[in-house]
Amino acid sequence: MSLEYHSTHFVPNAPGSRPSDDVVRLFPEIKHAESGVFHHAGTALPYYISRAAEESVLVPGCTGLNSYGVLKSNHIKRMNDHGISVIWMALPPSKKNHGFMDDYILNAEGFFTEAKSPVNALFDSGLPRHAFTHSTGSQIFQTLQHRDETGEKLAEAFRSVSHKAPFYDAANASLNHSSPLNRWAFEWYGDKHLEEKPHETMLGNAYLKLRALREPFMAACAVISPTYSQIREVQQFGRTLLDSFVAAKAEAVPTTYIIGNEDPFACAKTSLAVAQGMNCGLEIVKAGHDPLEDRMDIIDSFIHYATGKMPEDHESALSYGSRLALQSGARLLNPAAGFFKSLLGGGVGNAEMRGQTERNALYGGNALRL
Repeated sequence: MSLEYHSTHFVPNAPGSRPSDDVVRLFPEIKHAESGVFHHAGTALPYYISRAAEESVLVPGCTGLNSYGVLKSNHIKRMNDHGISVIWMALPPSKKNHGFMDDYILNAEGFFTEAKSPVNALFDSGLPRHAFTHSTGSQIFQTLQHRDETGEKLAEAFRSVSHKAPFYDAANASLNHSSPLNRWAFEWYGDKHLEEKPHETMLGNAYLKLRALREPFMAACAVISPTYSQIREVQQFGRTLLDSFVAAKAEAVPTTYIIGNEDPFACAKTSLAVAQGMNCGLEIVKAGHDPLEDRMDIIDSFIHYATGKMPEDHESALSYGSRLALQSGARLLNPAAGFFKSLLGGGVGNAEMRGQTERNALYGGNALRL
C-alpha cells in the first residue's frame, strides 16, 4: 500500500475528490465536473475536469489555498463553448498546520509535468496549453518555474500562464508595503492564535467584516478558512520566492497578472511590484480576491488569445496579456491599511492613476509610484 501511495497515479471518481455539500455550494463549478484524486510524491490532491465538445485548447490550473475552484462556472462554460477544456488541481483544507506547502508544491510539480498525471494522460499532447492559477496556486507555479529542470518542462509545455490574484504576501502585513507596526501586530496576534481561524478571533473577525465582507469566502469561512499558522506558512513561502525571484525564469512562459485593487487577502502592491520587474501583461480590476468575477470581457480576451477566434458577442478586440487595463474609476488601494488601523476606522492611502491602454505600461516605468 505504501509503494502504491507514493507512486505517481490518478484515480478517477475517487470519493476523496467530492467535498461536502456546503463546499459544493460555494464552488458550483465542481458539481458537474469530472473528478478524481492525483497521487504524487506521497501527497494526494483532488482534480476536476470540464471538457469542451470540440476540444482545441487545454487550460490546466491550480487553485488557491483551501479552495476548489480556479475559474467560475460561467467562465468555464464560456471556454468550453469555444473549444477550451479545463482541468484543475485543488488545494483543499490541509490537516496539517505546518509543512503542507512542500506537499502541495511537489504534487503540483507532478500534476503539470509528469506523464502519468491526468493533465498529460487524459489529453492529446498536441493541444496548445495555457495555465491558469489563483492566489497560492500562482506562488506554487512560479516556485516550480525557478527549479531549473521543472522550469524548462513548464516553458516547453505551456504557451502562457495567467495568475489571478497572486499571493506573495498578506495584504494587511506585507513585508514591503505595510508598516513595521502592522507586521508586528499581525505576527504577534497570529502567534497567539496559531491553531485558530481568523473569523474565530475577535480582531480577525473584525478585519474580515470590514475588509472582506463582499468576498465569496465569507459565506463558508467556517469550512474553508485557513488557520493563522497556515496563513503564516503561505506568507513565508511567498516571501522566500520573492527573495530568489528571477524575472527571466518567470518570463520563460508568457505571463499575465490579473489583480484586484481591493484584494483583502493578497497584497496587490506586492504583485504589482513583481509585475513592474517583468515583461508581462497586467489587468488591474476594481475588485477583491476574485478579480474575474464580473469581468467576462477579460475571459473573452483570453479565449481570443488562446484560440485565435473572437467570441461573437465580445465587445472589444483587446489583445490579452499585452496591456495595462485599469477599470474606469478604479484606484490601487493601499492594502497596508493596518491590521489595527482598519479596526479603528483609519483612512486607506492610495496611489491613483488614470486608465491607460498601453503595452507593458508598468515595465521599466514608474506608473504606480511604487
